[in-house]
Amino acid sequence: MTVKLIRLISGEELIGEVTFVGNSEVKIEKPAIVIIQRAQTATDRMGIALVGWMPYTSAEKSGVTFDKSHVLFVTDPEASLAASYKERFTATGLVVPQLPGAAPTKSGLVIPNSFKA
Repeated sequence: MTVKLIRLISGEELIGEVTFVGNSEVKIEKPAIVIIQRAQTATDRMGIALVGWMPYTSAEKSGVTFDKSHVLFVTDPEASLAASYKERFTATGLVVPQLPGAAPTKSGLVIPNSFKA
């Protein structure tokens, strides 16, 4: 998986799993939009939020392919941004606790035996 940051000609910045399709297209899977949160006061710091991009479409599952003419640039995100993306938007970023005597449920949750009915 190659997590990259894409800036579109619309100004949107997307982060996701990027592949190049032929010579004229860029595909991004599991896209999230990068939103800059401005500081509210002089002592606040700027923040960054990642929000699923177009969650009301099939883009979340099948990805989106752009013509390269709609992409200004593709770059590597800063390491902590990539880690945050992986943690929130990919299964490989999930950390499942390993508790003695615990077994995963159908949902993937791990429940210690002491909590089972």
